[in-house]
Amino acid sequence: MTRCLRLILCLLCTVVVMPPAMAAKRIPLSDARYSGTVTANSPSAVVVEATTFTPDEQTWSDMAMVGGLYIPVFGKTKTEFFFNPPDQEALAAILASELERVGVFAPAGAVDQPVVPIRLVFKKGTYRHSDNTYTLDVAMAWTDPQGEPIEKAYVLNSHARLTRWQKLNTSVWQGKMYLVREALDVMIPDIQQSLRGEAPETDAEGMPGGTSAQE
Repeated sequence: MTRCLRLILCLLCTVVVMPPAMAAKRIPLSDARYSGTVTANSPSAVVVEATTFTPDEQTWSDMAMVGGLYIPVFGKTKTEFFFNPPDQEALAAILASELERVGVFAPAGAVDQPVVPIRLVFKKGTYRHSDNTYTLDVAMAWTDPQGEPIEKAYVLNSHARLTRWQKLNTSVWQGKMYLVREALDVMIPDIQQSLRGEAPETDAEGMPGGTSAQE
């Protein structure tokens, strides 16, 4: 009996100490690609800047089966699991590179080439350890071809467009990459809409060009 109890305690310690989803291979955020269509373009270059935030410390809790019983386990979320300022800055850089790659904006080069500045203001985000879901509140500000300022707020969800199978098999690194991909797929259509002289919608939810759907 004593030996059995020791084994259960050992298993519990292993579960509590072992961080979730660390066994998965690290995936660079730059693997994210815009998956939509190109409907407008500009001869201008683009620069994307970021105003970042530092996520608050989080704890996680879950239920683990030990010896046929479900036992609550908990721990402190590792800082590297959050969508941190370097991740936010990487998202801004990837947005700029994707806008150029797909041809929405032209590559920077000419001395007198106009530049469209875009600013991303990251406000807050969450991380759910049980399925590695990320959410992110961010505002994007830019100008249309007539110089009129545009600002739009987004609530992004990394799992908004995943299949059930993908949701059940997402690592921390995939979750972050899916969040970047979601940002590209909702922000780039809005930028193209403004290039066509149309005002982006500000209250759509769960649709391309609007805010991500929430689970």
